[in-house]
Amino acid sequence: MLGLLMTSKLPVTLGLNSLGWALFLSRIMPLAPLTPSRISTYLGAPSELAMRIGIAQAGPLQIELIQPITEQSAYRMSVPAGSGQGFHHIGIWTENFDQDLADLNGLGYETINAGRTRSTDFAYVDARPLLGCMLEIVTKTPLAERRFSEIATAAEDWQGDAPLRYA
Repeated sequence: MLGLLMTSKLPVTLGLNSLGWALFLSRIMPLAPLTPSRISTYLGAPSELAMRIGIAQAGPLQIELIQPITEQSAYRMSVPAGSGQGFHHIGIWTENFDQDLADLNGLGYETINAGRTRSTDFAYVDARPLLGCMLEIVTKTPLAERRFSEIATAAEDWQGDAPLRYA
């Protein structure tokens, strides 16, 4: 899955399910793997959410390369296993996660996955009828902003050598 995240005031994320894309982009942009969710739900029930993620930067756009591991997930709902690659989601920051998620649900957009990493809440909402893809909302925290800013800064003058790797 490929995810794009804009690092200006409004982040955006895309989704491609392809190891080939990951290998290609890792040669032209630095990739930074992220850890999976510590707490998550799938369609409202407790569930594991496991994936491998690489983040790259192309100008003002941040790109997430996602390899789903868990079968029951927003990733597999919109890009089924064996179907190759596909655009998965657009992601946006939120400063009021609970209210924004409730508003989206109230408009009829179902929460597929929701979870929390160290300090950041996130949810994938099925916005395919409106956007043609999932919508990810992510709590805007100083830690998340700093991490995405570090990736953007590392990519500014990057010449294709020494990808940035997080442990």
